[in-house]
Amino acid sequence: MKGLFRVLAITAIAMGLPPAARAQTATGSVRIEGSAAAARGAWVVLLDTLGEQRAAVLSDTAGRFLLRAPEAGRYRVRAQLIGHADAVSDVLSLGPGATLAVALFLKERALPLDAITVEVERRCEVSLDAGAAAVLWEEARKALDAVRMTGRANLVSYRVVRFERTFGLDGMQQREKLDTLFSRGDRPFITPPPEELVERGYVRGFEALSFYAPDAEVLLSDGFAATHCFRARRGRDATSALVGLGFQPNADRRIPDVEGTLWMDTATAALRFLEFTYTGVDYGPRTRELGGRLDFTRLPSGAWIVERWWIRGPVLMARRASTGGRIARRTIGAFMEAGAEVIDVLSERREDGRARSR
Repeated sequence: MKGLFRVLAITAIAMGLPPAARAQTATGSVRIEGSAAAARGAWVVLLDTLGEQRAAVLSDTAGRFLLRAPEAGRYRVRAQLIGHADAVSDVLSLGPGATLAVALFLKERALPLDAITVEVERRCEVSLDAGAAAVLWEEARKALDAVRMTGRANLVSYRVVRFERTFGLDGMQQREKLDTLFSRGDRPFITPPPEELVERGYVRGFEALSFYAPDAEVLLSDGFAATHCFRARRGRDATSALVGLGFQPNADRRIPDVEGTLWMDTATAALRFLEFTYTGVDYGPRTRELGGRLDFTRLPSGAWIVERWWIRGPVLMARRASTGGRIARRTIGAFMEAGAEVIDVLSERREDGRARSR
């Protein structure tokens, strides 16, 4: 064994086919270090020499996986599972038609709860390079990356209810529209590319307003990390069993942005939900109630989806000044929420790639 990586065997498979027609694969298993337990539902990723993802699969019930490389070359294999440190192989040289067998071992890692008690008192850190916030980000990143990979691979199909609701300032619902739709594990709502959000912000328009939320693609982007600072948080009251990674825009941001918290389970490190509010906008004293929430869930196969989400924006009214009839500014007259909830998971892709109905 070398670190967390061990090469079990190297087998060249010759099928009598020309090199271009023979696939090159990395196969093996993922297990929990120090035990014989298989790591079921771990995401196993094939990375090229630039660190770019070239293939990804979920390990099966026995922890096994098979990755097909798009072409011959040099690769690494990375396995990740919530609550465990990532395992990364040495460089593999996959020749045309070759198969390399690899064993990866994941080491359990607890959340640094004692350190968070101290760090919560510190100022928001610009970097995620060290400390409790860095550990929390690694766990949140795994779940967000799993949500993104689940969507890209179309691993899950489900039925969702989409809704639009309007509420008065007194909290009474005024209107509701519901639609039941069939969907796959793609991005749950429309969000501009991360670089556009960095440049133009999360709230657009004047007469017709558009409010955007950060999804997994945005949260994992370099642009989001560069324009926000982070801090570890201990949960209170309704979140007392959770630990959070809070984020807020850097002090030099002068456009509408978002701040919020990614909440994780203290026992399992699993990502539970994201809650956020908008910054850089002012529609009166109720502005802080504008925001949203995304709830995450891990399916039995190991795939991750956004189980429910909602975004709350304002219905604005013009308030006139007391003299002269001049319009002073627009304020919130009501709230409008848009969102969706998964009501039935119809199928998940099996380890062999076929659909498994529920």
